[in-house]
Amino acid sequence: MGTMETGRQLRADARRNRERILAAARAVFLEEGADVQMEPIARRAGVGIGTVYRNFPTKQVLIDEVGRQWVEERCTATASALQIEDPAEALRVFVTGASAAMARDVGIRKVLSHYEEVDTAEADALHLLQLKTLLDRVRAAGLVRPDLTPPDLFGLMCGMAFAIFRGTEPALCAEVLLRGLRPT
Repeated sequence: MGTMETGRQLRADARRNRERILAAARAVFLEEGADVQMEPIARRAGVGIGTVYRNFPTKQVLIDEVGRQWVEERCTATASALQIEDPAEALRVFVTGASAAMARDVGIRKVLSHYEEVDTAEADALHLLQLKTLLDRVRAAGLVRPDLTPPDLFGLMCGMAFAIFRGTEPALCAEVLLRGLRPT
């Protein structure tokens, strides 16, 4: 959570500034890549550079928070898919939603891949647990290969992200992945 891990609540205006900085960072990273300086982020957020550095003392801290937020969004989407009673529909919603998010956020993935030390371990662990729950459900229904593990699915999703990044249509990626997960 960057510099705000002090346990105190942020004032409403400070919270809004922090949210604007994060939204601006995502947009600027998409447009300009990982090497962008902090000044364009401050301009896009409509705040001074001091406000950016007060919230995120380094670009690495800002990138960590953008990465953590991105993985948490994937966790929220996976949790939504897990609420669907029909296992086949839950898997379809998960995979098609993930492919759409990957297409939308391809630039964020590119930025995060430039920084090997992005700290998303806690959110990644939650996401892996969610994938296990989803796989257990669809496996019990006989809808996926019995030997498919959560790390396998995670790896396949990473491959799908790479294909989308290279220009493959997200819906096609989702369809091929879903077909490939079926038991033989």
